[in-house]
Amino acid sequence: MKMKFVFCLLSVLVANCSIAQHVTFSNLCLEHNVPGDDGRKMLQFHYSMEVSGCAGHKVCAYMFVDIPAGTGHKFSNGSPMIAKGNSMMCTWETTCSSGDWWVALYNDSLNPLSGTRTYYTRLGLKDENTGQWIGWSDFLPFDNTGKEFVTIDCPSCNGSGFCSMCQGLGTPNCMGCNYPGSGKCWQCNGLGWLGASM
Repeated sequence: MKMKFVFCLLSVLVANCSIAQHVTFSNLCLEHNVPGDDGRKMLQFHYSMEVSGCAGHKVCAYMFVDIPAGTGHKFSNGSPMIAKGNSMMCTWETTCSSGDWWVALYNDSLNPLSGTRTYYTRLGLKDENTGQWIGWSDFLPFDNTGKEFVTIDCPSCNGSGFCSMCQGLGTPNCMGCNYPGSGKCWQCNGLGWLGASM
């Protein structure tokens, strides 16, 4: 009975001595228009980090782009704007990154909204072994200008959105509809307008 108590006590002490996972990011810097190997220009997020409680685990930093801060921006295909950096194996309970680490996005993938706006980037560190997020950096802002988006009335339906051949009735097999028989204009898909970047 006494041995069981000692074993349980040692188990509790060992568990309490383990270090909680934590990351401290430092030397944060955004560098603009960095040429990549293929000639495309990039936005690079430089950083150093100190990671605790991840001995034997692989960790990876990800860059997030928000507008406004805390609301994720998206690529043109609708997926969240996140870029993955290089992974690091944590050898010790407290492991420091050596040198300058960075993660980047190509300028032509930033998908800016119309007009000049301020975007916010930050890093998140993920434990690749467990899939858990360990911590976050401060936000770093940058300005980016997107083309103005303008709309005009669709010339095929005069802004109505209805098929001009069947007058929007959607008669069977009407080849003037965006889909046969839908009753919607083929050119604007029933929106009534066309958009363009200026």
